[in-house]
Amino acid sequence: MRTFFLLLTLAAAGCYNPSLQPCEIACANNACPDGLTCNGQNLCAMTPTATCADLPFDAPVDGTSANTVTIEVRDRMGGPLAAALVVFADAAGAQIAEMPTGPDGLATAALPPGGSATVIRTINRAGAGSDLNVTTYLDLWPGAHVITQAEIDQGTRAVRVNFTAPTSTTQFVVHASCATSKSGGSPVSLDVPDRCPMFDVIVTAAPSSSSMPTHAAILPNQTGAILTVPLSSFQPTRMLSGTLIGLPTNTSSRTFNASGWVTSALPATGSPLSMPTIDAAGVVSAIAHPTGVGVASQLTVFHQPIAGGPMFRQIVHERLAAATTTLDRNFGGMLMPWVGNPTFNLQTRKLSWPTVAPAGITPGTPSFFTAVAQYSRTADSGVVWRLVGPASRITAAGGSQELVFPDVPGSRTFEPLPTDMVTLDLITLYQVESLAEHDVIQILEPSGPDVGYFKIPALRHMSISIGQ
Repeated sequence: MRTFFLLLTLAAAGCYNPSLQPCEIACANNACPDGLTCNGQNLCAMTPTATCADLPFDAPVDGTSANTVTIEVRDRMGGPLAAALVVFADAAGAQIAEMPTGPDGLATAALPPGGSATVIRTINRAGAGSDLNVTTYLDLWPGAHVITQAEIDQGTRAVRVNFTAPTSTTQFVVHASCATSKSGGSPVSLDVPDRCPMFDVIVTAAPSSSSMPTHAAILPNQTGAILTVPLSSFQPTRMLSGTLIGLPTNTSSRTFNASGWVTSALPATGSPLSMPTIDAAGVVSAIAHPTGVGVASQLTVFHQPIAGGPMFRQIVHERLAAATTTLDRNFGGMLMPWVGNPTFNLQTRKLSWPTVAPAGITPGTPSFFTAVAQYSRTADSGVVWRLVGPASRITAAGGSQELVFPDVPGSRTFEPLPTDMVTLDLITLYQVESLAEHDVIQILEPSGPDVGYFKIPALRHMSISIGQ
C-alpha cells in the first residue's frame, strides 16, 4: 500500500526513479517505470508473463528516509481525518515527536526501528457523551505507512440487478462483494455498503429450492446502481469436494463455508455461496460453485473446555483460484492455540488470557496480535484502547499468556485509572505469511469482512484466534 501510494505521488510529479527492481511495486493504471511492465499479478515485472513470488511492500522507496514512518488517519467515510493527535516514541518509550494530523490525515516522523506510534481521537457517541479512541502500533519498521480508521460508515446504497436466467431454473440468489446476498426473481435489489465503491456480482440459478445451483453468471468490477445480467452470461456450475486434514482432535464443532471472489483486489461475497458439511474424517460434502469464480474458504473450529461454558473459536481464511478443482486442504501449521476469555488489570495494564492447545496436531505460531481494553470513566465518557504488535510481545505467565499496554510518553488522559470500570477486554491472534505481515498490519484498521486483505500478493491465508 505504501509503495503504491508513493509511486502514484512520484509519477504525478514526473520524477520517479527508474532504478526500481522487478516485483518491488504495484502497477499504476497498468503503467510501470521504464524497463518494467505490468504482469498478471498487477505488479511491475521484467515481462508480462513473469511471476512475482512475494512483493516486498515495505522495502524503502527512493527519495524517502529509511526511518520515516507515516500514520494515515481516516474518518468514518474513509477520507482524511485532520487534527488527530499522533505520538511517536522510540523502542525505549522516549518521545520522538508529537503532532496533529494535517488536512491530508497524515503524520510523519523519523522513527528508529522498534518504535511505536499512538493515535488519539475523539469519537462522539450516538446519544450524549464521547469516548477517546486510541490505537498504539508497537515495533514499527522503517518505511511503514499505517492506515488507521476507528469508525466504519454503515451507509448503504441500493443496487438493482436485472437478469435473464436459463428457463430450467426457478430459484435465484444474487451475491456481491461486501453485501448480504438476496434471493428472488429479477430484479433483485441489494444494499451495497457505501464504503465499497466497486464490487463484483454473482448470480446463481437453481432448478428448485432443494437443489444446488446449476448455472451462474458474474459481473466483475461494478460501480453502477442498475445492472443487467444477460442470459448469455450464465454458465454451468462445477462440482467441488475434498478432504480437510491437519484438524485438531479436540474440536467441539467445526464449519466450512465457501464464498466467491472474482477480482483479487476486492472482497469476497458478503454471504457464503455454499455451506457444506464436514464429516468425522474431514470429508467436505460436494458443492456447486460458479465457473470462473474463486473459492474464498472459511474454516471455523470451536473448542468448549467446560460443558455449558463459553466456546473458544478460531478461523482460517483462504482464497483458492478460480481454476481449482478440489476443496482438499491441509491446515497443518495454520491452527494456533485457542484463546480463552481475557482479563485486563487497570493498575498493571496487563491483559492476560488462558490458552488451549489443539490436540493431535502441531500448533501454528501467531504472527501478530490486536488487543482491546475498553473502560468507562463517567456515565458519558470512556476509553477504547487498541494495541497492535508482533507476537513476540506476548509472554507466558503462570499457565496463561499476557501482554502489557505501554506507558505512552507525556501525561495522557486516556491511560487507565484505578477508578475506571472495565467494560470490554479482547485479544485476537493472527497468523499470516511472514512476507505479508507488515502489509496486513498497515491496513488492519478498519477491520471487517470487506477490507480486502487478499489484495496483498504475499498473503495466502489468515488464521485468527479470538478471545473475548
